[in-house]
Amino acid sequence: MTGSDAEHAAWKGFYAEVATVAEAIAPTLLQPLPHIGDLRDQVEMAIWTDLVDEPLGTAIERRFTHDLVRGIIGTDALIGTFASLHDPSLIQNKCFLYHLIGNGTGEWRVPVGGMGAVTGELQRIAREAGVEIRTGAGVRSVQTHATGAVVSGDGFEFDADWVLRRSRAVRPRGPARSAAPDQAVGLPVQDQPAGVAPAAVEVRHRPGDRLRRDAAPG
Repeated sequence: MTGSDAEHAAWKGFYAEVATVAEAIAPTLLQPLPHIGDLRDQVEMAIWTDLVDEPLGTAIERRFTHDLVRGIIGTDALIGTFASLHDPSLIQNKCFLYHLIGNGTGEWRVPVGGMGAVTGELQRIAREAGVEIRTGAGVRSVQTHATGAVVSGDGFEFDADWVLRRSRAVRPRGPARSAAPDQAVGLPVQDQPAGVAPAAVEVRHRPGDRLRRDAAPG
């Protein structure tokens, strides 16, 4: 398909190097956050640079010449993002690592019964613990105060110590931009007061987000 065995050889070499990074990062997902230097010292600097320090597109274009192969590799870096392979934010690098570190080998496992079995069990345990689950309950406002927040919506209002949300933060437009955090619609992430925090139901760990660049080694 590519006209020679060169791309296949490059593929095997690249993913063998990626595997060394996966082996170093995967165990840390259930451990205290490591210092970035401790992880970097476990792998070759070349692959670390390709995956962590520079936009992934640079490495893909340098290592592979066939656009089809480049596209297949890039899929793991771009799926679910609005980034490019050369995005300076490096979000594509984080996405790529997230897809390739499974169990230290890149292996993805599916729970017995599928993901529906996972959500079903979460629901069962929550209800047994006394949790009330409401669906289709639109939230109209979240007014924060010193110890928590008052949440109001379609036919309900309650006072909560914590409010966990799963939505994209929206900053008000126009004059409302100057509003205080507890008056702002959407409660922007960077302005959220104590007691209000974003939360994701699904796992959203991205290896690059877990590396503390400002912490001391050890």
